Amino acid sequence: MIPSLYAAKAQSAISAGTPPEEAHAYNKRVASSMLGLIGAMGAFGGVAINLVFRESFRATESAAPGLVAFLAFYAVCAAVTYAVYMRTPTAATPGAPTPATGTTETVAR
Repeated sequence: MIPSLYAAKAQSAISAGTPPEEAHAYNKRVASSMLGLIGAMGAFGGVAINLVFRESFRATESAAPGLVAFLAFYAVCAAVTYAVYMRTPTAATPGAPTPATGTTETVAR
């Protein structure tokens, strides 16, 4: 999904006049960085699960508080995913993020 999002941003930059090689190189570099960061966060998630369950068992001798914490976290993640990726964009206003790129920033060289 991430490479696809940045490929769309590259196409938008090309449409705005950025040379294709430059736009693709920039967005490939950013997408690769994002994948590395997301992989590291995923690895931390495996550690966090153990920490939450350990603390849950230590404090209450039950997994229920840990499960409630995960349920709340996943609900927040679902809401953020809906707000950022799934919602229907409203009418564009000047200076607002564009639906194709999701950002107002331009590719600076």
